[in-house]
Amino acid sequence: MSHYTTCNSQMKNRDCIVKALERMGFNRTDIEVSDTPMALKTYGGSSAGRKANIRIKGYGWGSENRVGSLCNDIGFELTKDGTYTMHVCDYADRAHSIHKNSNFLNLYTAEVIKDTASYHHFFVETEDNSNNEIKLELHSSF
Repeated sequence: MSHYTTCNSQMKNRDCIVKALERMGFNRTDIEVSDTPMALKTYGGSSAGRKANIRIKGYGWGSENRVGSLCNDIGFELTKDGTYTMHVCDYADRAHSIHKNSNFLNLYTAEVIKDTASYHHFFVETEDNSNNEIKLELHSSF
């Protein structure tokens, strides 16, 4: 049986989570987003007992929907306080262990900064993604 780890976070921006997942290599067509929580499935197609508003489908949906080597679904559930909780299978999906991947958090943070900067009429002049760090240079659009 698969064991899911639940990780609380301070992530609040759904679009930035999706953009960070895309930047990690997940195709947008493999990422489902819904206001209504969706069931997560395990490798065998059974319910993982978890639900999520952002879901990356694993093997449990059939081999034609399998995302790379992902066995179980990965999900992000919107909580009552407006933050997202991650549900990631510890055993089978260590290669996609988003909760242990500092690069995912860096990518999410960069997306939030870019989103906030755009709102305040700044734009990203340059972005450097070297040495597992992200450096952004912002400029005013005025």
